[in-house]
Amino acid sequence: MVRPTGGVKSRAKSARPARDAERTRAAILAAATAEFARHGLGGARVDRIATRAGVNKAMVYYHFASKTALYRAILTDVFAALADQVGRAPQARGADHQLRAFIRAIAAGAAAHPHFPAMWLREIADGGRHIDASVVAPMGAILRTLSHILDAGHADGRFRQAHPLVTQMS
Repeated sequence: MVRPTGGVKSRAKSARPARDAERTRAAILAAATAEFARHGLGGARVDRIATRAGVNKAMVYYHFASKTALYRAILTDVFAALADQVGRAPQARGADHQLRAFIRAIAAGAAAHPHFPAMWLREIADGGRHIDASVVAPMGAILRTLSHILDAGHADGRFRQAHPLVTQMS
């Protein structure tokens, strides 16, 4: 009798754990985002995150090296998605239309990640002390996009001189 080696059946089995791992990681991220939004990084508890995600604490630490790494992963993912969305704003014609597209992209990002604004405000209140280079890079991309829009509007005489960070915060 000849045994099959590496047929379709074995490929299907090897693909399944990857899908389960992606689902588990997504469940952990969703649970952690709600936990961090409610309690901040310091008050968040990994056991509550695990319970809400339907996994054990070991699984949380399997996917993320620490609670801080999990927190930063959320910040990085959301800011990267926002950077991608606002990066399309300069495609609009005219700085005023670009600024409106930028604002719509930020609003859509906030709507898509409803816990994120609270989480981000907590981080600002903490002085940004948990932010590292992985978070700063997409944040910088967002501010550079806004800066280009503001500079173009100022050059056209449509906008007054404005600081991009102050404009973004308001």
